[in-house]
Amino acid sequence: MKDFFSSKKFKILMAVAALLIGFMIYAAVNIDWGHFGSDAIGAITAPFQKLSATISKAANDFFDRFINYDKYFKENQTLRDKVNELTGKLVDYEELQRENEQLREILGLKEEHADFEFSAPADVIGREPNDPFATFTIDKGSLHGLELYDPVITKDGLVGWISEVSYTSAKVCTILNPEMKIGCYDVESAEIGVLKGDPELAEEGRVRLAHLPRNADTVKPGATIATSGTSGLFPKGLVVGEVEQVHEDEQGISMYAVVKPACNVAEINSVFVLTDFFGKVDYNAQDSGEVGE
Repeated sequence: MKDFFSSKKFKILMAVAALLIGFMIYAAVNIDWGHFGSDAIGAITAPFQKLSATISKAANDFFDRFINYDKYFKENQTLRDKVNELTGKLVDYEELQRENEQLREILGLKEEHADFEFSAPADVIGREPNDPFATFTIDKGSLHGLELYDPVITKDGLVGWISEVSYTSAKVCTILNPEMKIGCYDVESAEIGVLKGDPELAEEGRVRLAHLPRNADTVKPGATIATSGTSGLFPKGLVVGEVEQVHEDEQGISMYAVVKPACNVAEINSVFVLTDFFGKVDYNAQDSGEVGE
């Protein structure tokens, strides 16, 4: 405020105002307005009236802002609070929409598999840096009924299993990992093989369906691969992916298929954990034995 009154702009405004007041006093004392027509008076006074109005408005606006600062500040703060409230409601609405979509997905899976039991939908909260096998962490753990080796899925198909579990979170080993060995079959031809993670194929987001018989020429690109359910680790019929290519293995003993997973495990944001299903084997209660296949 002190800077404004001492500024060049303020001094100019005061000089113009003084000039205008002086002119108006001179006109009132020395001019016989009866000798001038109304047009002449308007022509002389119009510029000064306009200037006077401009100066008056600028002064009024300035002093209004100064005098009513607290009022305008409170109004602005009220508007900010309303914007924040509406933003919060929008976030809550979008979160509710996402939860509803997840529940619809669960209901759809339950209609297809009445024996499935799920945990609450789990969100991905962390990923292993520079991990070619796309290992990630979810925000559900033993508190929510999760156990080691529980299958992890989406509505599209198999993602992996629970490899580590704590009270409120769990780590998921995906089907890209070489540690995964899952008994699977070609839905069209019924040929059986073992799905394995492959370090080279994992770079392309693909997995290998190994140990196909040499005469397995019925396994064609485009065929759907699903879990066989023979190990008791995964239920039968979970979609794993689609065959892209079929090749002879390196030893020339059997064939293998390159499979594109049904889920892009490196980009998913939420999953379901399958806590129970018909034929499930409790590997946590076993003292020894290899898990998988």
